[in-house]
Amino acid sequence: MRKLIIGTVSALLLASCASAPTEYQPLAKNGVGYKEIQIESNRYRVTFAGGAKADRLETEALALRRAAELTVENGYDWFRVVRDENWTEGSKGSSGRPSVGIGASGGSGGGVGVGMGVGIDLTPDRSRPNTLIEILMGKGEKPDGDSDVHDARAILTAQNSYE
Repeated sequence: MRKLIIGTVSALLLASCASAPTEYQPLAKNGVGYKEIQIESNRYRVTFAGGAKADRLETEALALRRAAELTVENGYDWFRVVRDENWTEGSKGSSGRPSVGIGASGGSGGGVGVGMGVGIDLTPDRSRPNTLIEILMGKGEKPDGDSDVHDARAILTAQNSYE
């Protein structure tokens, strides 16, 4: 029985460590990465799906990176984010707090039983953040005063300096 418990706990711990990391890549079989759909010649919808340990800021930054790459690849200089959505897929599991239970019973034959149990949730966090942006690309000087407009080359330079 002890070997069964140790084996089960070991398998659960390994499974919790096997969550997909967030890598900048085309959408992979593990569900992590980017994909884009061209809507018009200068308009794209870009989605980035993060791994289980990613946060919203990371998926937003990686979606912007892909948008910047598409902008430069298509001969444009800047892009405007015209739609921006964030959501989470999967489940977070429980609160992760341990629980304790105590019980006692007595029988008519004079026997008394006391028991105590401790429960720890080992369910891994399976929630994964996603970001979708729709962009409209433009050429020439970047319009001033609009926080939704981004210089594609500046984004690529900034993100490459973090790698």
